[in-house]
Amino acid sequence: MNTIEEIQKQLNELKLDNILSVAIIVLSIFNIIGDLIEQEAVTTNDEDKKKISSNIYTLAVIGSIILYLIFFKRSKNSLDEAINKNENTLPYKVRLLGSIFFIIGILCVFYFTVSEKDNIDSPEI
Repeated sequence: MNTIEEIQKQLNELKLDNILSVAIIVLSIFNIIGDLIEQEAVTTNDEDKKKISSNIYTLAVIGSIILYLIFFKRSKNSLDEAINKNENTLPYKVRLLGSIFFIIGILCVFYFTVSEKDNIDSPEI
C-alpha cells in the first residue's frame, strides 16, 4: 500500500518527466532551426548565418548536457533506493552506466562543436 509521501513522490517524478520531455522537444526544435539556418547559410554563403547556426547548436548541446546530468542524478538516486531496499541493483547499475556514457558522449559533441567553428554538419544530440 502506498503512503501519501510515496504517492506525492511518484507525482513529482511524473511532473519532472513531463518537463524533461518538453525540454527534449525544445532542443529538437533548436536543432531543426539551426539546420534550416545552416542550409540557408550554405546556399547564400552567408558567414553571419553560419555563426548563428553554430550558436544555436552550441546552445542545444549545453541544454543536452544539463538534461543528461539530470538523468544521471535520477539514475543515481534510483540505484541508492534499490540498495536501501535490498533490491536487485543490476538494472539500476546498467541505467547509471548508460547515463555516464551519454554524458561522456555529449561532452565530446560539445568539445567538437566549440572547437570546430567551420564544421558543416549539425551535432547529433
